[in-house]
Amino acid sequence: MSLEIQGVRFEPIKGFIRYFVSEQGFVFDSKTQQQCKMYYSQANPPYVLLKEDRKPFYIGTKYFNFPSSTITKPIVVVEAFIDNPDNCKFVIYIYIDGDKQNNDVKNLMWVKDPKQRSRQLKAQQPKSQMVPIKFKQSCDNTSNTDIQNQIQ
Repeated sequence: MSLEIQGVRFEPIKGFIRYFVSEQGFVFDSKTQQQCKMYYSQANPPYVLLKEDRKPFYIGTKYFNFPSSTITKPIVVVEAFIDNPDNCKFVIYIYIDGDKQNNDVKNLMWVKDPKQRSRQLKAQQPKSQMVPIKFKQSCDNTSNTDIQNQIQ
């Protein structure tokens, strides 16, 4: 179920039925009818807090509240708009234009071998535009430090 707002197409975010994401990385909350606030840090890609759609409840005297989940924008965009035909296990955040806040669908892709793709990107880009590549493990048991060692 897609959503269109002012000519911009939004796709649902997997696991969060009230949230939608655009190809440019804007996250929209259909319950509040507003764009979600983005949070930024120097070391990590931008992220958004998404709340569960369930209401808090009591079992006996114990209170259960469903907290919000922190999800990075690149992961949300790539899962909504980019097919993964080869069952690749890694999402590579490629900031081609050097702007870490630009999480457009054109800057993201699924990659099977992060080491090989890292070399290809370095060969294609001038050094002045190089931005560190960030990645997220999504399917197997490989730790992030193991993957970082493979890339270097």
